Amino acid sequence: MIDRLKSFLSVPSTITVTDNTRSMLSIRQKEQAFHVRLHRIFLNADEPVIKAVAEYVKGRSKRPLEIVRAFIREHTSSIRRPRPVATRRICIRHQGRHFNLLESYERINNTYFNGELVCAITWGKTSERPRRRSVRLGSYSPASDIIRINPVLDRDNVPQYVLDSITYHEMLHKFLGFKFANGRRSAHPPAFKEMEKRFSHAAPAKVWIKKNLNLLMCRM
Repeated sequence: MIDRLKSFLSVPSTITVTDNTRSMLSIRQKEQAFHVRLHRIFLNADEPVIKAVAEYVKGRSKRPLEIVRAFIREHTSSIRRPRPVATRRICIRHQGRHFNLLESYERINNTYFNGELVCAITWGKTSERPRRRSVRLGSYSPASDIIRINPVLDRDNVPQYVLDSITYHEMLHKFLGFKFANGRRSAHPPAFKEMEKRFSHAAPAKVWIKKNLNLLMCRM
């Protein structure tokens, strides 16, 4: 289905299959390239529906949109609902000693995602190791839908824009999802790197992190 959709679009396109039931079909266009995110129910769509999706992506006219909506209504019942499973309780902690992650998250969400991104954010665990050779400043887990920020950033000498840059980076993982190529997960494809540059303090944040990396790797 993905190959057929790309052939109908006739321009370079990125197709991402999701389980997002809140947004069954979304489109972004930059220059001549389309970035399409669609629910996996479209994988079983027949050719008229695929053509309608392509027409909607290219022109967003009313007629193909009606076909797409009819297909979604017809197949909504086939969407698998996750079974509730027993999981360990995860403590969400926004407030740190110097920063509040929820404030950072909401500021980034409103500025770059129209306030539409939904996931949890929390401080991660403090490492007990006195010294590390590398440090991971943030992570996003699709399984738990949680962003975790390394508490080494919760220091009074860390600029707000540095913390916000890590928050934005992990929110991009939530927004774009993870793609697979040749059996390997691609966490930072070209679309990701392009969007990452849109953060207003991207360059100074990278410079600060590189300059202070040894400080961040020290035990708190």
